[in-house]
Amino acid sequence: MNQSVLFSDGFTYEVDKQAIVLDAQVSGQLIKCFITGIDFSGAPKVYDAFQFDFEEYLTELIEEQGVGLNGSLTVSFSMIGKHF
Repeated sequence: MNQSVLFSDGFTYEVDKQAIVLDAQVSGQLIKCFITGIDFSGAPKVYDAFQFDFEEYLTELIEEQGVGLNGSLTVSFSMIGKHF
């Protein structure tokens, strides 16, 4: 794993986007990573089951594509599932 992308432990939930939010830091820049398609009641179980898969996928995405102008990245849970 590339140590230039660091993830905070835990997650928050964005109700408006129906997304788990992971905070990442790249070269001092804070990045909000939204993983959509996860309902609130299932979020803790999904996070516990896929935390490291999420971090691996998001790290690859950040390194390959960079981050949006607003300092965030949004992917769907179904897209990540296809990756693994």
